[in-house]
Amino acid sequence: MVLPSTKMIPGVKPKKDKGTCSVCHLVFRLHSKNGLVHQHGLRAKPCLGSHQLPWSTRTLNSTCSVANESQPNSESDMIDQSQTLDASATQNPSPVRSIQHPYLSRGLLRHVPKGARSGAGHLLTKIMESILSDPAGLAGWQRLLAFGAEIFEVPLRGGRRRNLTSLVKKRVADFHDGWTTLGDASSQPDTDYPGGRRLPDSNSRRALAAAVTAKLEDGNISAAARILCSDDTPAPINEETLQLLRQKHPAPSSDRPAILRSTSSTAFQTTESMISSMIRSFPMGSAGGPDGLRPQHIAELMADPDAGPGLLKTTTAVINLLLAGTCPQELRSILFGGTLFALRKSCGGLRPIAIGYVWSRLASKCANAFAIPVSRRTLSQNNWVWAFQEVAKLRPTPPGHF
Repeated sequence: MVLPSTKMIPGVKPKKDKGTCSVCHLVFRLHSKNGLVHQHGLRAKPCLGSHQLPWSTRTLNSTCSVANESQPNSESDMIDQSQTLDASATQNPSPVRSIQHPYLSRGLLRHVPKGARSGAGHLLTKIMESILSDPAGLAGWQRLLAFGAEIFEVPLRGGRRRNLTSLVKKRVADFHDGWTTLGDASSQPDTDYPGGRRLPDSNSRRALAAAVTAKLEDGNISAAARILCSDDTPAPINEETLQLLRQKHPAPSSDRPAILRSTSSTAFQTTESMISSMIRSFPMGSAGGPDGLRPQHIAELMADPDAGPGLLKTTTAVINLLLAGTCPQELRSILFGGTLFALRKSCGGLRPIAIGYVWSRLASKCANAFAIPVSRRTLSQNNWVWAFQEVAKLRPTPPGHF
């Protein structure tokens, strides 16, 4: 059955077409009148591809103009021209867009509506099952990173009232329908909502009150008290702060030896009970990573009686993949990256804070829960042996003993 397009539905504004910028090679909306790319980039210094033809259209126009100037008159000319085009395509391949973090324009809901937890939990389970069926493929991992931004994004304010449960259920259904494209679309800025996320004024008392109120609403009273008693303030996001952070954490040297993976030992594998315990060990109101997905979201989905058991099982299997080092090479810098910002200390200097994806943090918690007790026993035994040896050196030999 063919569904009617948005243009055929009366009273519904048709969606604008999208195109690739010829400069930054990102996807943006196109103007309906002339087909030019919307303005994007910084407001004071927009991208040079703004208000220009999209990359695909520009390439097509240039190809057509060259073809009109010199049309082949024989079959041999056509063969020569096709060989020339093939050679030029090999020398100048089309730009390949690298994998990026999901783009968040407004942030995510702090809690999953109860009526939508079953559907969202089943969707996340199916995404993880696609990863388990093809761990080396990028499609499943990209859908996993796009899950939070596509399902739990805060709706726009204003207009008619919205039911959050119905909204999340609709997004779950739309995610199923657009299974092949939503993973890529969530990594691109949406020009329908210009401006993106606005950063609050770090020096205002209103920002401090908002931060304390958010922690109190999450039930984390200790975090609210720390914010009130701390003299640290967020550092401005500029080039100076970036250079200070690079000085504190410089790039690794090029001659650093590579870490060899042991092939004789097997990787540690976690269990469902440990995953359930580690999810609950996150403090209340723990922040989300670049995709905005919080540990509280996963805990609420796992607590659902319908979708929870299946989600816990597949989450354990995916975390075991990460613990075994199974992850596409192109995705490692993204999945094990994070959101970085800095606090300006009252005594001077910066304190960098990185917030990673909930999946990498969960894998780290499981690995530490296994390694810390083993390391504590090993180090304590070695310390006792070292202590006895040092005492034996300092203690004088009693008379009559050799």
